[in-house]
Amino acid sequence: MTKFTLTFLTAISLFAASGDEVDSAMQALRQAMLRSDGAALARLFGERLMYSHSDGRLETRAEAVAAASKGKRSEFTFSNAKTEIYGDVALVRCDVALKSVNQPAGLQMNVLHVWRKSDGRWQLVGRQSTRLGK
Repeated sequence: MTKFTLTFLTAISLFAASGDEVDSAMQALRQAMLRSDGAALARLFGERLMYSHSDGRLETRAEAVAAASKGKRSEFTFSNAKTEIYGDVALVRCDVALKSVNQPAGLQMNVLHVWRKSDGRWQLVGRQSTRLGK
């Protein structure tokens, strides 16, 4: 096997592993949001998180953890996810469906999640959402 082939195969396997890790982080985020699990969210959110809501509000890590810990969600799903990985940064764009006590009719959004791998784990460092429809 040539050196190029080995390098190429190694790069593909690293990308696949990183993609699986990011998918796992997204599922951990989903579960933490459904359970309003502040401790899990604090582990998933990076120290300098910029969490932007579809209405323009921007929250810090502490504010986002506090707000999400209070929520009572009956539905929180991701669909149509597309992941791009650039070294230790991953972008995940997906549609999010959310239902809660405050939003019983539901909310549909397109969300860009920005993840960064630090100390061997992926943490959310940025989030930007846009409402879809009414």
